[in-house]
Amino acid sequence: MNGVPKPRTFSLGTRLSSATMNAFFGHIKTGALVLLSSDDGAFDGIVVGSHGPAEADLREFLEACAPTYRAGSSRPAKIIGFSAAATKAEQVLRQMGFSLDPARTRPCPFDVVYDAKSRKLRASGDEKIRVLVVDDSKSVRLALKKAIDLNPDMLVCGESEDAGSVPDLLDKLNPDCMTLDINMPDMNGVDLLKALGASRIPKTLIVSSLRKETSPLIFDALEQGAIDYYHKAERFDLESLSKEMGERIRGVANAQLRRNAYVRPVGGLLVKPMTALPDLIAIGSSTGGTEALKVLLTKLPRNIPPIVIAQHIPAVFSAAFAERMNSLCPFRVQEGSHGQVLEHGNVYVAPGSRQMRIIRNGGKLTIDIDDNAAGENYNPSVNNLFRSIAACKPPRCVAVILTGMGRDGTDGLAVMKRDLKEVVAIAQDEESSVVWGMPGEATKSGKVDYVFDINVIPLALAKLINSVADKSA
Repeated sequence: MNGVPKPRTFSLGTRLSSATMNAFFGHIKTGALVLLSSDDGAFDGIVVGSHGPAEADLREFLEACAPTYRAGSSRPAKIIGFSAAATKAEQVLRQMGFSLDPARTRPCPFDVVYDAKSRKLRASGDEKIRVLVVDDSKSVRLALKKAIDLNPDMLVCGESEDAGSVPDLLDKLNPDCMTLDINMPDMNGVDLLKALGASRIPKTLIVSSLRKETSPLIFDALEQGAIDYYHKAERFDLESLSKEMGERIRGVANAQLRRNAYVRPVGGLLVKPMTALPDLIAIGSSTGGTEALKVLLTKLPRNIPPIVIAQHIPAVFSAAFAERMNSLCPFRVQEGSHGQVLEHGNVYVAPGSRQMRIIRNGGKLTIDIDDNAAGENYNPSVNNLFRSIAACKPPRCVAVILTGMGRDGTDGLAVMKRDLKEVVAIAQDEESSVVWGMPGEATKSGKVDYVFDINVIPLALAKLINSVADKSA
């Protein structure tokens, strides 16, 4: 709770409502907080005790709120506080027909924070990310549990060997996120996500063996609402697995769920034309990037300049992703290979787990593939790609940074802005990003010219291309 203003004290009987506040931060010395909330961000709450008039106050409160929060759009009620008061409140809520998450008890005074925008209630002592592990292999579940629990800010709150039991576990445990295997008997991970439906899918990390033949299922899972994916290796080091899983789970837990993403209408678009056709468009992305790239690429016109992409992606997955995009786009999409000369009407996806740079060879922009780059944390690296483009000195470029965790791309963009004659920089906006890390950091750096919804970015790129074409016609 560091960095949050001093909380007000919520005494017994205190009522809270989104009608008068869209968030709160309070200190509870005794009793329990009962909070009702809906999918649209509305909430009502009351602090109750365990004796005397507390039950009558709670019943009166629940009767007044019942018409609003018993509807289909309501979320399970939350109870958090001292054991006796929480237990009493839970009994009353169940008697009155409210669905509720398991009560979270506290042995001492605590602080609570509620943000209606993110619809998250957090309490001091409750900061651990609660993870549900779903995998049909007992040994894999055990390994994942050990690896996740080694992270001090995480806790495996439950596990399941089959997809069929997941809906009940989600209702019972209310995890912050779920790791999900794709290949399971009876019901695979994609079918589970479809069965849950958009309104019930938790923040999901696909943890599965990635092979070319199973790649379509990974794409399907991402389209159904999964946020990220992790390659489940046959052999692994527990310490490395713990670190890698920790990073992925933090990204997923802090991501925005795409309930209605990529469907908002867009209005007029003001983009200043470039002096001539861009020589190159460079794109960087990470968490949520494969879906964002799908939206962007499938909305571009056929007449594109060369496009190069660095998406944080496993080795086996990049070629399959390129093939999938190639089947959906009016131009050629391929995995970049060493020595290829960049051509108009082509998109080049950096090979997973390798570095892709652009060099000049005989005056032509050419792909250079390497296994690593000094000082880079990601393979492929957006910074590495952007810096290599700056070194080639193409007169006009467009740089695009999409959804992703961290700040990869910000430093490379600064070099492009410093060294190149004409660069237009575009970042994905926070609302349409799964994680506004990479685009957010680039925007804060002051090097970004436009911040757009993911639907608007291809329109902006098309305008940059076509406005030049129209002017030169």
